[in-house]
Amino acid sequence: MITLELPTRRFLYPIIKHRIERIAASQKYSTANMMHLMEAYEGWDEQKLFDFHDLFQVFEVDGDGLIEISEM
Repeated sequence: MITLELPTRRFLYPIIKHRIERIAASQKYSTANMMHLMEAYEGWDEQKLFDFHDLFQVFEVDGDGLIEISEM
């Protein structure tokens, strides 16, 4: 088991927490499927979803499935 001093743990905690949140968000959107999206957003068809996907790809540069401030 690795033990770290309290100042080191306080420094690392926000970094690790942010990483865990990013992984959870990335997994949420990488597992979405077309039928689920069309059910969730009534009135949207496949073409509209593909258009949004293409627009998303313009900003999402690093491939992690999220648009970050730095990518804008």
